[in-house]
Amino acid sequence: MRLDDDFRLAEDIDAFVQFGQILTRRMRCYIADYLIKKIGVKTYWKPSEELLDSYQVHLSAQLDYLFENEQVLSELLNNQLLARRILSEVLFFFRNVAKKTQKQHPWQWEQATLEGWTARPIANLLKQWPYLLRDILATGEVDETQIAYHRTRLKELEQHFDETSFDLVINDLLSLWDASLQARILRWQLSQIEEDYQQLKQNIENKTLEIIRVKNTLGQFTDFLNPDWNLSNALIREEDFNVLEQFDTYLKDHNSLQQLADMLGSLREAELETVEEHYQRQLTTYSLMRNPNFKTEITGITLGDSLPQVLPQELSLLGETDTEWKFLKKFADHQLLQWQYDDSLRIKGTEEVLESRTLTRKKKKGPFIVCVDTSGSMEGVPEKIAKVLCFAIIRMAASYERPAYLINFSSGIKTIDLRNVSNELGALVEFLKMSFHGGTDISLALDEALRQLETHQYKNADVLVISDFIMYRISEDIMQRVARQQLHYGTAFHSLIISNEANERVVERFDHVWLYNPDDKDIVQRIYKSTQQLGLSI
Repeated sequence: MRLDDDFRLAEDIDAFVQFGQILTRRMRCYIADYLIKKIGVKTYWKPSEELLDSYQVHLSAQLDYLFENEQVLSELLNNQLLARRILSEVLFFFRNVAKKTQKQHPWQWEQATLEGWTARPIANLLKQWPYLLRDILATGEVDETQIAYHRTRLKELEQHFDETSFDLVINDLLSLWDASLQARILRWQLSQIEEDYQQLKQNIENKTLEIIRVKNTLGQFTDFLNPDWNLSNALIREEDFNVLEQFDTYLKDHNSLQQLADMLGSLREAELETVEEHYQRQLTTYSLMRNPNFKTEITGITLGDSLPQVLPQELSLLGETDTEWKFLKKFADHQLLQWQYDDSLRIKGTEEVLESRTLTRKKKKGPFIVCVDTSGSMEGVPEKIAKVLCFAIIRMAASYERPAYLINFSSGIKTIDLRNVSNELGALVEFLKMSFHGGTDISLALDEALRQLETHQYKNADVLVISDFIMYRISEDIMQRVARQQLHYGTAFHSLIISNEANERVVERFDHVWLYNPDDKDIVQRIYKSTQQLGLSI
């Protein structure tokens, strides 16, 4: 999870707590904390005060409504990024609830009465607590059984008063009342915008179930959700989902294509990288503090003017008129001999220190750039194979958490950046639906691939070209840039040939070359053997 995303979420939560127009600041804190725990969001934000269970019980009835669908709740608990997006949307909704109602709730007098009790000093409450219980019961929301313990305890404290215990019981009573009142206000406010609240629930369910369908078809692409998405926009039209599911079904019936895609994903050997990790460690510290009033054992003799510590022989100077002036002079000059005590206190404390360490770990495999030939020569069976393989490779990239960039080329090029599925699913479906036509110019596609290799997002990418390679040549400038990437950056350029008429002069410039023949049932096995000969791990 990116740090900027973490801080952004914490800011959203804090903005809701500090500036939301629903209920009190304390209750907004409860709402945020309850939602965070309900859908399992991990965040830097922490409540600024201790939260009581009585509030959570009252809030649960209103907030659990949003997550009644068990499939939705299960997905949110297991999909951290989606849960964080949903949390931000829900908090934004609650932040503006009061603004939408345009009315005062019907418990204004009760709220004022509660605030009056909260402001009373303990001395008054000691005499008036029976009236507090009366007012709580008068609400009709709290019965005698809920406050029976408090009544008994307060009677005991009248006989044996303890301020701390009394304050604890009174605060618990006020919290019980406040939790009940705030829950009623929230329920009333939501009832005023019932249609909006129902729509929020429906949007959460629709979006989450949509994400589940995408995951089931394409894999874990939700990890690349755009931070600016919202609940109201659909990822994809229903008819486009049908296209994706058709390709998913085709892959299940032709498992060798998925195996080929998975094998391509395993070609790059695992590399090691060294990273510096920063972390905080808590140290226990001890310090010495001087306290003149703290005396333990005598450690020696010193000079000073502290009369309680003066030695007896100095006091004897006061016994004679002739020597009294010497004592007074020594006292004025702080030169009296006196006992020296150990007046140091050993103070225990803690200190947070920022430390770093170097870790060696397996480096994540880089992204995938896939160039697909969509020219007229690919029409028919090669077109279908190219689309299905491309679909399978995109699923493979998702399973390895490798962002994918799709370039389809004929006379020109079109690109789809699949780091962000929410924006590009429609474009992916359009590619799968399109008819292949036009001439073949691979130079434009490779130029775009090389340009992406110079960006931060795709600098460690592998490049795969899927084509029949029925073409004349690649420009020498492009091939020199390809060679430079291969030599200096270790970029792997793969080619997958879907024909028997490939231009060998073009194909030989790639690192690994495979031929896919749909009539050859052993194609996956043959490719596996060729990779073994290259010493690569699958």
